[in-house]
Amino acid sequence: IIKYAGFFFRSIPFVLKRYDLVHLHFYYPLIIWVWVYKRVHPAVKIVVTFHGGDINKHVNGRTQTFFFGKMLKCVDVVVAVGDELSEVVEYKLGRGADFIIPAGIDEGVFYLEPGFGEETQYDLLFVGSFIELKGVRELVSALKLYDGMLRICFVGSGPLGALIHELEGKH
Repeated sequence: IIKYAGFFFRSIPFVLKRYDLVHLHFYYPLIIWVWVYKRVHPAVKIVVTFHGGDINKHVNGRTQTFFFGKMLKCVDVVVAVGDELSEVVEYKLGRGADFIIPAGIDEGVFYLEPGFGEETQYDLLFVGSFIELKGVRELVSALKLYDGMLRICFVGSGPLGALIHELEGKH
C-alpha cells in the first residue's frame, strides 16, 4: 500500500504533462492512475500488458471485476502474455487481448536441432533484473543448498546483485 500510495503522490506532476502513449506494464492497481490520466488527456493512447498476478491475484469478486472492468474501457490496446491469460481477462473484465506476446519460450520457433547443444557451456542461465519480484533471493538460497557442481551464468543487474556474488566459486 505504501509503495503504490507513494507512486500516486510522486506521479501527480506527470498528470499535467501530455504524452502521446502510456504503457501500463501491470494492470492492478495502476490502472486507476491511467484512468485519471485519460480523463485529463483524452487523446492519449493507452496500452496495458497483463502478466497474470495483476488479474489473478488482485481482481476477484463482483465489485472488483465490475470496477476494474469499467476502467479497462479507457485502454486502447490490451496485451496478454498468453492465451489462457487473455481468456481470464475476457472472463473477468469483459475484454480479451488484442495481442498475445508469450512471456515464455515458443518451442515452435525456438528449438534445438539434432546434434546442437550437446556440449553446453552452462547448466543454468538466469536473464533478468536482480530484484525480489524475479525470485533471485529464492534461487540463490536453493543454489546454496545444492552441493553439486553447476555452471551458472547470471545476466542482468539490480539491488540483489550482491547475493549472486555470494555464489562465486561455490558452483
